[in-house]
Amino acid sequence: MKLSLTLAGTVAASPLGGRLKLRFKPLFPFFEVGEAVEYTDLIVTAEGGLDNKSARGNIPAEIGRRGAAEGKAVIVLAGTLGEHSGDVLDEGVCAYFSALGRPQSLKDAMRNVRSQLERVAEQVMRTFLAGVALGHPRTGVGQG
Repeated sequence: MKLSLTLAGTVAASPLGGRLKLRFKPLFPFFEVGEAVEYTDLIVTAEGGLDNKSARGNIPAEIGRRGAAEGKAVIVLAGTLGEHSGDVLDEGVCAYFSALGRPQSLKDAMRNVRSQLERVAEQVMRTFLAGVALGHPRTGVGQG
């Protein structure tokens, strides 16, 4: 019997003789992530919680590594930010944002998840567009 487990950042021995795989390895070919990274300039990915495990095998860190290798900007939207969440910056992620705008219970966060994600995604895009605008000085605006 072969057993294939999908784990994020965990290495352990399987008593059934199975092989452990990092979460991204079985998923990335299925979703053609390599091709997507190649054809885009801005990559926005998400994680429920960014913490000390995120840089060691979770999908956002691997997206960060692949994006950085291709010269692409990678941004992570996270539900919560935990201890060492900034470690993903060392893996190629350019920036990360928490979807939570204020301290709240899990129940409240889940009830308002759509509006919170929309708000943070809008702010990410506004930040990205501000950076683009800095790289392209406006012509004709305010000039006579």
